[in-house]
Amino acid sequence: MPGTPQKETLIEPLSNQMERFCYALVNTGDKYKAFDIARYEGKNQGAKAAAVSRLLKRSNIKARIKVLEREYYEALGIDNKRILGNVAEIAFNKNINKQDRLRALELLGKERAMWKDNQVGISADSPKPLQAKDLDLLRTMAKALTESELAGPKTVKVKTG
Repeated sequence: MPGTPQKETLIEPLSNQMERFCYALVNTGDKYKAFDIARYEGKNQGAKAAAVSRLLKRSNIKARIKVLEREYYEALGIDNKRILGNVAEIAFNKNINKQDRLRALELLGKERAMWKDNQVGISADSPKPLQAKDLDLLRTMAKALTESELAGPKTVKVKTG
């Protein structure tokens, strides 16, 4: 609403130890290793798990991890377009096993928001969203398609002369 003051969100600065935790988490992918690397003290596994959980709930920690992950993926040249391209390549490559292709198709469908609570919308132009029974039909068709592709080309005998 015009004239309504916007609420500013202040994010508490990170301590050096918190910063080490964030870097270690992004680099190792393991929250407990990151906890150890940042030299936090945990008397036992339960206390350590509770402390890690508290750290990961902090908004300043979450925000810093998000920034570091974005920088990490940018440095590696990984972006959404590249990931989707690779998933699509897997989905439509006939030399990749059936289960991997189906999983890739499922991921592409999820990314395109095709499956939502037993409802599927193929495109914005669809007259009505597909129902759960339509989703079952799509799965059956995908299964039949991949089974026939895995079986290889069929030989057709043609009579000559």
